Amino acid sequence: MSIADLNAYISNLPKAELHVHIEGTLEPELIFELAARNHLAMPYPSVQELRTAYAFTDLQSFLDLYYAGAGVLITEQDFYDMTMAYLQRARADGVLHTEIMFDPQTHTQRGIAIETVFTGIVRALREAHATIGISSYLLMSFLRHLSEQEAFDTLAAGGVRLSNFHTTALCSPTRACLLTGRNHHRNGLGRVADKIMKNKTAIMKTP
Repeated sequence: MSIADLNAYISNLPKAELHVHIEGTLEPELIFELAARNHLAMPYPSVQELRTAYAFTDLQSFLDLYYAGAGVLITEQDFYDMTMAYLQRARADGVLHTEIMFDPQTHTQRGIAIETVFTGIVRALREAHATIGISSYLLMSFLRHLSEQEAFDTLAAGGVRLSNFHTTALCSPTRACLLTGRNHHRNGLGRVADKIMKNKTAIMKTP
């Protein structure tokens, strides 16, 4: 089998993408398109310079790119275009199901309503499911450096229904707390930590 045949075979295999941050899927061309639409200046002089910067060297250089890209997302249509561009690209690579994380606080801290973020993303998810056959889960993610209360405030401000997104404790304890309505001491992770500490104490007492 030739390399071309192997690449085609892999491309056509059905796949699931189980962890993707939607803001991180923005590509340079779309970033510049959205910046122009919203009359925003980019810190990079050209698409090519931005693409070159994608070869980041550390966490901070990655975050600089991430927030520069997220900063061009202003309207519901922007969030729709970002999400649809990702879904079309993923489907072309054989992805049939994707589980997408989005960071509302990245946008609400810039004055963008959570309804704007959520509605644009969900509209693309529903349309892609109907037209190109890709299913999806949407997971709300909260920024680690902000407090749990700020996460609840962000959620409450938009009145987003919990039934409209899926959640897992594997990536963020805050998500599990939101789903169960319990704080981290009463939620499953708290019990796991308590069990570990009890076992550790028992081991230390063993002669």
